[in-house]
Amino acid sequence: MAPHRSFAKANNPYWSNHVATWYAGHQDVEEYCRRRDISTASFMLWARHLLSQEDLLKRKERLRNLPLEKLE
Repeated sequence: MAPHRSFAKANNPYWSNHVATWYAGHQDVEEYCRRRDISTASFMLWARHLLSQEDLLKRKERLRNLPLEKLE
């Protein structure tokens, strides 16, 4: 199992900030990158570097449940 990765351990503050902002938000990757005029491919490479697969799955599940939370 790979060690837990974090934004604090990243070598590039530019991508760390973008990934942290995206992770906390509700936009999908394509929309986030398009609005900021950054490469989706580069963004995803950094997201996979900075976040564990488990973190990415948790975010996906959180977004999937978002409409249900708003209805309640």
